[in-house]
Formats: sequence, structure tokens, C-alpha cells
Amino acid sequence: MNFLDKNGLNHLWTKIKASFGTAIVESSQNSNIPFVTNHQIVNVNRSGNINVYDWFQKASKGGILEVVFAGEVLESYTYCNNGNISYMYQMQGTSHGPDIANIGFLKTDYNTYARLIKMDDDKLVVAEFVQNK
Repeated sequence: MNFLDKNGLNHLWTKIKASFGTAIVESSQNSNIPFVTNHQIVNVNRSGNINVYDWFQKASKGGILEVVFAGEVLESYTYCNNGNISYMYQMQGTSHGPDIANIGFLKTDYNTYARLIKMDDDKLVVAEFVQNK
């Protein structure tokens, strides 16, 4: 690929759009959420599990993934797994104070909102988790 040919310019333009844009991905299209942009919104519009590992693997440090719900979704589980390894972490209180702990999944449903941030290549942190009442 030559940087100045059409393929090189298309590749560069794709990288630029992924760095600055926000994309909305419907969970009904794919249970393995693909990488589209570094700031991405997953619209969960069906019950079932979603795995955000594909997005996590390609997002850069500081990438934000928001999980919101639309439609008649009963419940969903959000994972960031590859094989048997979970890359999702959440702050938890311990007797020694707050600690960041590895979690296998995040249980989400129609009244929740989650903001996940890629801290590094090994951690996707649940930065915000809101349950509307």
C-alpha cells in the first residue's frame, strides 16, 4: 500500500473518522460488538449477551464504550472476554478501601446505562453504571 494511492488515503480517512467520530451500533446486528470508532454507543435492542472484546481489542487507550437500552429488552449481560479471560474491571469496596476488581460480566437491563473506558490493553473499566428508577 502506497500512502498516496487511493487505498492508502481511504485507510487514513478511516483512521481519522474512528478517532473523532461517535458511532451507534445495534446489538441485534451482532452479539460481538465490532470496533467502529473510539467513542461508540451500543444500543441494546434485544435480550441476550453482548461481547465487547472486538471493540476493546481495536480501541485506543481512553476509548469510551457506552451501553444503552432501547425497545423491550428484559436483560442482557455485557462481557469483555476472549476465551476464558475477562478484561472487564469495576471498582468495589473492600475492608481496606476501594479496589479495582476483575469481573466476569456486567448484568444490564432496560433501566441501566453503562460507560466503559479502555484503560490499557488489559483493562476495560466500568467507569459509570446507573440504574434508573
